[in-house]
Amino acid sequence: MPGTISYFHLVVKCSNAHLQVTAKDYLQTHILYASHQYVHEHIRRSLMVSSSNQGTQIMEHLYGFNVVKAVLTCKSRQHINRLFVHCNLKDNPKLTKSALQTKVDQIIDLARLENIPIVHASKLELNRKAHDRPNQNMVLEATPAKICVSESGPVSGRNLLLHNVGDPQNLGSILRTCLLMNIDHIFLSGGCSQLSPVVAKASSGALEHYLRHKAISQVAGLTRFLESTRVPIMAAVCKGDPNSISTTNTTGLICVGSEGAGLPGAITSKATTLVTLPMARSDLVDSFNISVATALLINKLFSSSS
Repeated sequence: MPGTISYFHLVVKCSNAHLQVTAKDYLQTHILYASHQYVHEHIRRSLMVSSSNQGTQIMEHLYGFNVVKAVLTCKSRQHINRLFVHCNLKDNPKLTKSALQTKVDQIIDLARLENIPIVHASKLELNRKAHDRPNQNMVLEATPAKICVSESGPVSGRNLLLHNVGDPQNLGSILRTCLLMNIDHIFLSGGCSQLSPVVAKASSGALEHYLRHKAISQVAGLTRFLESTRVPIMAAVCKGDPNSISTTNTTGLICVGSEGAGLPGAITSKATTLVTLPMARSDLVDSFNISVATALLINKLFSSSS
């Protein structure tokens, strides 16, 4: 890879063994140990380094039509390095030639408007860059998502606080729901997933909208954040009054925690209302999937007219 910084060492933990490799060896083999479940995604991303006029920058690979289109139109990333595309009807026989070509041509046209280099790559190379995830024949090399820090809580609007949502698929799905259900700002606290390409893909481009409008941020100082919030705080809990879900609001902050641990006392103690989703067969399944629960909470707690 041009401009790559090589020969710095990285210790990768695989099972119980520590394997020491150089970045050069890693890049030459493309995804050395990447399929191993113990190699975290951000370690792989951190090895993609590119040189530009602004200096050395870390890059990641974003993939899929909706994601790539959103990045190009929202201009949500600090720098876009290049676009990799592949067009072959045999790879997807369900698509007609015109439909396949239209999607690729549209992305290529958008890239050319921004003077982004276009590289025609093999399907194998695209799959490697996307870590074998569905990529719709396009991969965009760009800088990782950057979000601002929020020290004070919201004073208006429809807001969502996610605490310890560590699954990138769930986080991306929630972002997609939030955009479609008119959530103004998303706050992340605790150990939420990084805003990785997996999150971007699961969000179907919604992440880029929130990045562009600086409407997604990391909470700094949870207690101070909640105490400065000037809208109703509605904290989701598993065991509570199912009737609490009946009230609708035009503004507020919905707080949702992880499926396993839920919300900590630091959040529930500051809540205006504790809300619970009714469950018909809680004797068999103890909770909703967090992305489903979040969608239901938004639909129930916020007035559709707003």
